[in-house]
Amino acid sequence: MMLITKLVVVIVALAAGIKVIDCCVVWAARRRLEKLQKLKAPAPSRSPLPDALVVYYSRSGHTALASSYLANQLHADLRAVEAFDYSLGLAGWVNAMADGGLDDAWINPAWMDLAPYDAIYLGTPIWRGCPAPPAWEFVRSNMFPGKKVVLVTTSRGSWKQSAIELLGREIVRRGARSFEHRPLARKRAWFRRSDPDDLRITDLM
Repeated sequence: MMLITKLVVVIVALAAGIKVIDCCVVWAARRRLEKLQKLKAPAPSRSPLPDALVVYYSRSGHTALASSYLANQLHADLRAVEAFDYSLGLAGWVNAMADGGLDDAWINPAWMDLAPYDAIYLGTPIWRGCPAPPAWEFVRSNMFPGKKVVLVTTSRGSWKQSAIELLGREIVRRGARSFEHRPLARKRAWFRRSDPDDLRITDLM
């Protein structure tokens, strides 16, 4: 009986410890996200018939910030994709680390009306060297007939070229006329553009 009581106490203590850690992780992530949101550019300029769309998935806010700046520079529409399995906090982080490299996820919205656009810029973080699963799910849920598709990835390190090429082939298979990959280092980064086809990345530091 004593052993069972001790086990219960240990389990309760572990659960409480995990909860405290999760609260700390969420608090730190929200603080970081608040700082990133203060850096956001104004809402993208709208035109009657915009020909570019920036659509992105962002868990921690870095890809959202980069996409916001990019949409502003391109005078493009800006749309976000959400994935509730990867929310801020310990559970979301664990899911993200475990699922890095997978090619499916529950996202909202999955399908978008891409007909009005000539160019699609798809922003995604890199997880375990691969585009995050929500980016894959978006690609598999949409068609890109005659579209120019640019994959904009944010990361602190390298990526697997084979994973980028695999996603690119899927995009082309779905009708895209061209596919490009533009990586962005995730340390105070900035897009600078001289024309829509010359997207350069410079460091803010």
